[in-house]
Amino acid sequence: MKRTLAAIGLALAAVVATDARAQGITTGAISGVVTDSEGRPLEGVQVAITNSATGFTSRTVSREGGRYFVQGLEVGGPYNVLARRIGFAPQDRGNIQVGLSQNQRLDFRLEAQATTLTSIEVVGTPDVSASNSGTKTFVSDSALQRLPTLNRNLTDFIRLAPQVSTAGAGYSGGGMSNRMNNV
Repeated sequence: MKRTLAAIGLALAAVVATDARAQGITTGAISGVVTDSEGRPLEGVQVAITNSATGFTSRTVSREGGRYFVQGLEVGGPYNVLARRIGFAPQDRGNIQVGLSQNQRLDFRLEAQATTLTSIEVVGTPDVSASNSGTKTFVSDSALQRLPTLNRNLTDFIRLAPQVSTAGAGYSGGGMSNRMNNV
């Protein structure tokens, strides 16, 4: 009996070890260094890696020393890699293949380029009113039409405001006593 249990245990251990070994790396990676025309590393370069077959894009930014690293890419490709930063001409490389558990090295040397930014005019109204401060809840007319009510009374809709408590006698707004409210 002991030999049978030992044999079963040994067989299970062999199967589990085989399954664990089979669960290896199933993806690849692309990494490299981004430098300027004089060979100095560039930080803050946006690197976009797009799988041309699926359209899926992975993005990263070059770090200290101009290094970037993107892992978890599907094996195969082709991949299109775009490196760009304001003040430099973007550089695009296509038809990059990624191997199983391989790190495909792809370095970029970006040339300086003058960049003209378009001006943007921002117009808006302030969200804060000096004459009317405090918390608010806005319920639109269409919401009042759609929401059910028992007796068509406005106080049925007071419960929509998160600042209002209906526990106890009356309605308490903003943590105040119900005698202090105008409801």
